[in-house]
Amino acid sequence: MDTSKERPRRSHHVPASGERAFVENAWVGQTLAIGDKVRLSVTGPCGRCVMTALAQGDLPKDPEILRTAAGRR
Repeated sequence: MDTSKERPRRSHHVPASGERAFVENAWVGQTLAIGDKVRLSVTGPCGRCVMTALAQGDLPKDPEILRTAAGRR
């Protein structure tokens, strides 16, 4: 699938089995493991990135994208 014209695009996907929506909220204060060597300490929630609303290629600037994402979260 060509994702070059999709907005927003995820940079990483962390599968969570049988969990509720927004499972990442429960990760704050926890440590995530990636393989045998990488450990990530989750110190707080991640804010929305403004880059999703900026012009990208032939897609125009669209501040409503960020408002919608924040409103549905």
